[in-house]
Amino acid sequence: MQNINLLSTLSPLPRGYFRARNLIIFIGGWFLLLMLVYGIWCGLTIGLQNELNTLKTQKQNVEQQFLLVNREFAELAQSQEAVNNMTNVSKFLITKNSKGFSHYLDGFAKTTPHGIWLQSIRLSNVDNSIGLIGNSLAAAFIPEFLHNMGASKVFLGKKFDVLKITKNEKGKDENDITFELAANGERTS
Repeated sequence: MQNINLLSTLSPLPRGYFRARNLIIFIGGWFLLLMLVYGIWCGLTIGLQNELNTLKTQKQNVEQQFLLVNREFAELAQSQEAVNNMTNVSKFLITKNSKGFSHYLDGFAKTTPHGIWLQSIRLSNVDNSIGLIGNSLAAAFIPEFLHNMGASKVFLGKKFDVLKITKNEKGKDENDITFELAANGERTS
């Protein structure tokens, strides 16, 4: 019996690159790589979606807070306007004649001598003016009336800058005199 070494005489077959095992490893590697990329992409997408949802919620909260602040600001502006109006009214009442005209009427009653009567009284809070039209039985009563008003505290600081005296010819009495008196630029006629 003779031994023949076949292994030494046979040359090994060349290995191909496209063998089934190599193809399975190659395709498996690409598959794993694609799965890894897909997983990373899904993870980033989910993270970004969560961040977007969080930002939307924050935006809604900020919009609600903005509306509340605007409402509060409008209410504050209205209340501030009301306070300003009340302050203006208070200032008006304090600086203007808060007693009305009653102190003037009281002053006229106390300073008007017998023989003089007032037909028309015009008082203004706007320009602080006074206008009077009256009658006198004698011309001598008019200076007395002016003197009494000048001595009165009610008319202190009033400058009567218009005086017009007219003798009535239609009257029954010869001494019937009409006079007009104005303070602070008030025109009586």
